[in-house]
Amino acid sequence: KCTWPHMTVPQAPRVAEAEGVTLQLSATARTGYRGVAVSSESRKLPFVASYQVGSKRTHLGHFGTPVEAALAYARARPDAVVKREEEEESRADASQAEADAKDSDSDDGGCFDQPVN
Repeated sequence: KCTWPHMTVPQAPRVAEAEGVTLQLSATARTGYRGVAVSSESRKLPFVASYQVGSKRTHLGHFGTPVEAALAYARARPDAVVKREEEEESRADASQAEADAKDSDSDDGGCFDQPVN
């Protein structure tokens, strides 16, 4: 049974800074943090932290708040995981930018009565 008070959002960055780790924000995760997901397994500790290296997933535990889980992720994740994730994000951003550029190159300005070559 969980009896300790949960960490608040304002406390987490100070704790992370004091420990020399960085909370990894995510624009795509529902929780707002990389490595943190919502779990339906526990109502008292609904946030789960984990990371994956290759095919091996490492479960870091269940937490009461997303910032607590993000702090656990920041403490535990190997630097190789961060580097790989950043490279994957960079490749995804580059692919999206390339796709956007192709879309804008093929734009005919909205004229539909131009002859097709």
